[in-house]
Amino acid sequence: MAGKNPSNIAGLAGQILTTDCPACNMSVQAVGNIDGEPVGLDKWYLATKNTTIQDTCGGSGLPEPVPAGQPFNFFNDVACD
Repeated sequence: MAGKNPSNIAGLAGQILTTDCPACNMSVQAVGNIDGEPVGLDKWYLATKNTTIQDTCGGSGLPEPVPAGQPFNFFNDVACD
């Protein structure tokens, strides 16, 4: 869709909404094996706009504010595996 980008989805539910640019938001997820164990992966989220995300393990379990440009570790496999 020309001129459209996916908007942020709090909670990472896999749904896609769109907004007109320049009000668009770019968000990405990353996965890594920080501690090198054979099972479990750390999961991170990063976006260009402020959002709120509920971590799935390793944090408070409550929705937490995530400032734009700040990586958020929403699954910490060191604490969860």
